[in-house]
Formats: sequence, C-alpha cells, structure tokens
Amino acid sequence: MSYVSTIKADSPLHWWRCADGGGVMIHDVGSSPVHAIGSLVGLGYSGPAAQGGSASFFSPGGYTVRQNIPLTDPFSAEFWIWMTEDAPGAQYACLASDAVSAGVGYELAINTNRKMLAFVGASAAINGSTALSTQTWHHCAITHDATTVRLYLDGVLDVSAAVGPIAAWNLHYGIGEKVNATNIVNFAYLAEVAHYNGTLAPGNIAAHHAAAELVTQPPLFTGGGSFDLSTAIGGNGSLENLDSILAAVQKTFPTT
Repeated sequence: MSYVSTIKADSPLHWWRCADGGGVMIHDVGSSPVHAIGSLVGLGYSGPAAQGGSASFFSPGGYTVRQNIPLTDPFSAEFWIWMTEDAPGAQYACLASDAVSAGVGYELAINTNRKMLAFVGASAAINGSTALSTQTWHHCAITHDATTVRLYLDGVLDVSAAVGPIAAWNLHYGIGEKVNATNIVNFAYLAEVAHYNGTLAPGNIAAHHAAAELVTQPPLFTGGGSFDLSTAIGGNGSLENLDSILAAVQKTFPTT
C-alpha cells in the first residue's frame, strides 16, 4: 500500500503534506482542512513519499495556521525531518499547538543534542533518548493517551513518560516554528505533517514509517548541501535573488 493510502487509512484530522509546488501557503488535506501560511516563500522538493506525491520543505521561518484549531486529548502527531546541522545552536521547531501560558496544547522539537523534545500540557520536558543523524530522513511521532506520552523515532518507541490528561484547547498551530516564541527556529526540512484525534497504535506508526518511499532521497540542491532561503528571500516574502534560487533548487521526480 502506498504512503498516501497508509496515512489516509488512519484518518488524519489535519495533514499538511507540504506537497505544494511553492508559495507562502501549504494546504491541509486532512478530514478537517485548515491551511497554513508562512512569511517566507517555500519551494518544492522530492521527499520521503515522492512516489505518492512530491513534498515541499521550508527553511527558515515556518508556517502558522492563522486561526485557532480546536483539538482534544488524546491525540497523535507525526512528521518527517531532514536535519542540516551536526550541532544545532538552537532547538529545531517542528510542531507547536501552544499558547503564551504554560500548560496548554503541545510542542514537539529537536533539541540542540539532536534528540526529540516534547511538552504536553503542563508536563516537564520529555526528552528523547536517540540522536537523529543529519543529512537523512527521519520519521518522528508523538502520542498521548491521557496517561502516557510516547515519542517514536523511525517507527520505533524512543521514550515514554507519564503525563495525565490535558484539557481541550483551541490555539494556533505552528509547522516548523513555535507559535509564540522567537528563540526556537527551524533550519531543517519538514514533510508529511499530520495530526490525529486519538492515539495511533505502535503498529500504525511503524506502518507509516515503513510505507514511505524514497526515504533516502535528499532534498537536492547544487552541491548536495542545505540551502538557506533566508539568503535569497526577504522577510516579507519578496524574492530578492531569484537567479540564485533557480540555480540552487533542483526539482526531482521518481524514476520508477
């Protein structure tokens, strides 16, 4: 079964595939779609589910759903990430449905030690145990069943922590950014961001990881390294150096 069919079978409430060809918006193809808008222009690249639909990535800046999304506990969420730094100087923001006040929503990031870091409600920091390698795709997932938070890396349970139920929340949602802070950034590439009502079983998460196609395919740029869009795109979303972007970005397609 394809990656797309595997994810659809678990009925994501929100699914930002990041499969848009480029622009300041990424579309939600989940059962309750709410689209996200970024301050920078994102460009399309091939990603972990390239044969099921190419994915886009963005760096830095992130995207925010510009309206509150009502969410409930228990929940699950997942994404794919390609990290570009061996020793990040700041946390990589990945997912955040949070508020200025502590104790609401959840956050999932990659810490400066390249391990997952999560907060659920008013919980203490939930720290992953396995460092993510750079220059390769990793699948990260979080579940909360109202008693336990579990973090999964590449389809396998990485760490769990006891966290009691949290109240339903209605907040903005950040993808590749923390909604209410400026000290957490994203210079990685993200794809296939999904949020679910209810708790995905370990077998479902393993199946999501296993179903991805071309997971070793990097986001391709001239020279094979990362490309910081901030050097070419202004903070207001205007293109300041279109030639350099066109020279650096290589859109790829599956060959089989």
